[in-house]
Amino acid sequence: MPLKMTRPLCIVSLAVLCVAAAAAIDESTQTAPSLGLWLAVKRQLISEQGENYFASSLKDAEIPGGANGVRYFRGTILIIDRDNGVAKLTLGVEDPNRADAILLFSPANSKRVLSTFKVGQLVEFDGVATSFVKDPFSLTVREAGIHSIEENEKNQ
Repeated sequence: MPLKMTRPLCIVSLAVLCVAAAAAIDESTQTAPSLGLWLAVKRQLISEQGENYFASSLKDAEIPGGANGVRYFRGTILIIDRDNGVAKLTLGVEDPNRADAILLFSPANSKRVLSTFKVGQLVEFDGVATSFVKDPFSLTVREAGIHSIEENEKNQ
């Protein structure tokens, strides 16, 4: 018995899907340069030469540090934790539902951070790169500076 189709069949090649995905990423990085820089850093870190790149270019460096005109990265707070008096925030930068950044704050700043920021909040941050993990990818930043997106827009 022949198969009866009620909807038209659409076959899309993997190449077409990849081109569409690349175009969407390109568009989002043009409208959000901080995301473009984050993705460029991630690409370098997860490459075969990731450890060398980190040691020579990122370790103990202020990031984003104004690279490509980017003063802050943006991310969504996923987890708020405290470890030995130090506030630790886990953020999703590339995807607001997947952790890829860990921010560590000095004891002096931890109280303000813990009382000011909430899970789900969109924030901007900078700080000093201290370590990274390739898989699943995450970049840890200490001495982080952080503010809410709304707070930054009010001050502009």
